[in-house]
Amino acid sequence: MRRIGWLIGMLATGAAAATPSGTPTGWWLEEGVNPPGYAATAPLRTDANIDTVVLMCEAGTNGRVLQLQLYLTEEGPLLPVSRPDAEIKADPRAELVIDGLAFTAEILFADAHVVLADSRREAWPALSPALVDAMGRGTRLTLRFDLIGDSSIDGSAVIDLAAGRDAIAAVRRCVAPGMPNVAEAPR
Repeated sequence: MRRIGWLIGMLATGAAAATPSGTPTGWWLEEGVNPPGYAATAPLRTDANIDTVVLMCEAGTNGRVLQLQLYLTEEGPLLPVSRPDAEIKADPRAELVIDGLAFTAEILFADAHVVLADSRREAWPALSPALVDAMGRGTRLTLRFDLIGDSSIDGSAVIDLAAGRDAIAAVRRCVAPGMPNVAEAPR
């Protein structure tokens, strides 16, 4: 429940700046943890049902991995807002474009969110070092989705990476060699 609780807590306490419409701006980090386990932001714009984009440090079998997680505006699958009742195709795909450099990613549907990953570390979906490096240097990330129908882009979101450089760098430290794997921590 930590993943849902942090978002509710952040929005309820007003920890993130907001636009006049109430949409959070900039990036915010997990508080009270060093290094932080996540950095989150709202898309600058989207035509899909995406509320929050999270760079998340997850515990894998033999270490931690970074994932890009999407939290949606309502329960159900990731969909274009113009087609809220559409059915997801059997092989949805995503493309992450950072300042013109494209990465193909899997779309994995979890209980309360969607995971985007362009590589695997053992069985764990993960962001590749090349993608994370590009995020750390980039200015704009465009998420493009082929979710329904033919092979065409039917949903997208734009993320301000320049505003998140420090946040991205902070979360990257959680996967550094020597960091304890929370999945292996004694109880």
